[in-house]
Amino acid sequence: MQYAEIPLPALDGLVKTLWTLRCDGAPDAVVEHDATPDGCLEVIRRLDGRSSWGRAQPRPSSPA
Repeated sequence: MQYAEIPLPALDGLVKTLWTLRCDGAPDAVVEHDATPDGCLEVIRRLDGRSSWGRAQPRPSSPA
């Protein structure tokens, strides 16, 4: 698992940090990790695979 935080100076005051999490393996493999709530709104963009927060999340949709 590879984690990185990337500052976005162009969006200073609007976006605190862009963070990425990359996991190798099959898209349907389960990779568990802990995330500590920080009170920030998060926008999640998934390129492959699925997530589960108490229940399975929907598959990503293809752009129209």
